[in-house]
Amino acid sequence: MPKIEDYPGHNLILFNRYAYAHKQLTVEEVDFLQGKDFLVTVNRRGGTGPRAFERIEELAGLDIANVEKGPDFLLHVILDHTVDGKLATIEAIEDDIEAEEEETFRTLEVAFEYHHIFLPWGLYDDHWFPWRADPRWQEYRRRLNFPPN
Repeated sequence: MPKIEDYPGHNLILFNRYAYAHKQLTVEEVDFLQGKDFLVTVNRRGGTGPRAFERIEELAGLDIANVEKGPDFLLHVILDHTVDGKLATIEAIEDDIEAEEEETFRTLEVAFEYHHIFLPWGLYDDHWFPWRADPRWQEYRRRLNFPPN
């Protein structure tokens, strides 16, 4: 959660950024100490993703007109980039969730298509599995990407 603490002569701003790679979300704290004529940034690295401020000079160069107005404008540029990164992370997570949902529904559709073949034969019977020899069972396993028996 962002937090701003106002002190005489400067502000302390606590913020965070997200990184998402290999289905792993990392949240890093990024802090700013901002005064009239200065901006100090601190990155408390919590993961293995790129550092929060490794591209700060590049970002400043992209919006040089605002950056030259002072540290508060530089802070705005950095926070804008950080928020854009959060949105990209959220979209990547949403894409992974949608892919998992599609796979789950595909699996359920295939299972429903074949359930009438296997349930009457005792799918849950631990001692007898005659349906394993049924070619339809092998087709079912192939469609769900299961390894062969």
